[in-house]
Amino acid sequence: MDTLLDPPYNQFYDVLKFVDQDTILGKAFFRTLTPDSDMLTFSMSRKYPFEFMDEADHEIFYNKMKKPTLESMAGIWEGQLVSDSAWTEPVFSFIYYFDDKCNSNIGNDGNQDKKILNKNYLFGRVIAETARVEEKDDYLYI
Repeated sequence: MDTLLDPPYNQFYDVLKFVDQDTILGKAFFRTLTPDSDMLTFSMSRKYPFEFMDEADHEIFYNKMKKPTLESMAGIWEGQLVSDSAWTEPVFSFIYYFDDKCNSNIGNDGNQDKKILNKNYLFGRVIAETARVEEKDDYLYI
């Protein structure tokens, strides 16, 4: 196992300040003797906003949530990437809308006279597509 004394990790060091039981402030420095050798400033927290949830948090929420109604999905949804405590500009967007001009009156669940929910998405201003939302027993399939 590599340690902080082994290359390449021995090129820098951290100074940590414990603010409270859930928050740490830190600075990373290059291992040089010059006064301006600081590399970056950072914070770490065990409590964080919803936007910073990780895969384990996502799994907890996903397993406990209920299926949304089709009506609650209508509108514009934007997605951002989170990396190193910073949000990106929106990377993708979903536009959910009811297709009132469809040739068929059959809705997502096969019933007559029910609106059909569609999704237009744009990923990275490169990939664009339209998909139909299918309502399943306990989730929406897109």
